[in-house]
This record gives sequence, structure tokens and C-alpha cells, in this order.
Amino acid sequence: MKNLITLTFLCGALTAFGQVGPTSGTQGAVTGGATVTTQTPAALAGVSMQDIDRLHGSYSNGFIDAQGDEIKISYTDQMPSQLDFEGIVVVATTLILELDGFDKVSGSAMQIQITAAPDNQAQPKELYHIRQFGSNDVWILTEDPFNPK
Repeated sequence: MKNLITLTFLCGALTAFGQVGPTSGTQGAVTGGATVTTQTPAALAGVSMQDIDRLHGSYSNGFIDAQGDEIKISYTDQMPSQLDFEGIVVVATTLILELDGFDKVSGSAMQIQITAAPDNQAQPKELYHIRQFGSNDVWILTEDPFNPK
């Protein structure tokens, strides 16, 4: 009887304290409910693409509306081309976000990848690189001097 009580207590403790909850609804949806921790250079620098809310805001050449897994990107520079993208996150790691959606300018389906820009001295500061799969185009979001990130 004593062994049964001890076993029940241990199983209950493991169940109660062994659960890992996501830090956000987005991360839970993307990673299946588990929080992912790695020792990659981006994670060590405090940058994680899994924190999707950090993308939300104004940039000198565009705007990102990040609401959970849904992301809207308006890129106003004409180089390489204008971009008006709406999509959902399909992969989120500490280094990249991959999205499926469509470009309203061209009216076509589009898959893109967002990464943090490498540390640079560019003025205005480069923050994120957006690439379309199957294309060499790179849209670079830069810091808005009146709304620094």
C-alpha cells in the first residue's frame, strides 16, 4: 500500500511539474505546444524569430502587422519591387520565419522567408531580410529613425 501511494505521488508530481507551456499562442501553434531553446548565435544575441510580435510596427520603408500567426507586410520601396503580402506562419525557428500567402500587387500565391538582418553599420539600420522562395529578390526592412526598434 505504501508503494502504491508513493508511486501515485511521483506520477502526480511528474504530471504537474513536467509540463512545458508555450510563451505565446503563436509559438504554441507553430511548435506544437513546446518551448524550443537552442544555443544558436541568434538566440545568444537575444533575437528569436519565434517572437513574432517583435515584427509588428513601422519601418522606414514599410509596415508589418503581426497578429498571432497572421502577418501582413507592406513594403513601400520600389526596389526590388513593391510588396503587399498577407500570409500565415508555417515554420518558426530562432533564425527564420516561413510564411505562405499571397501578394496583393501581383495577385499571386507566394512563399516567403523572413530573417533578422546580420549586424551591420548601414544607415538606416537594416533589421529584417525578406526573401521569396525561387527568386533572388530580397526586400530589406530598415529602422525608422522616428520609431526605433
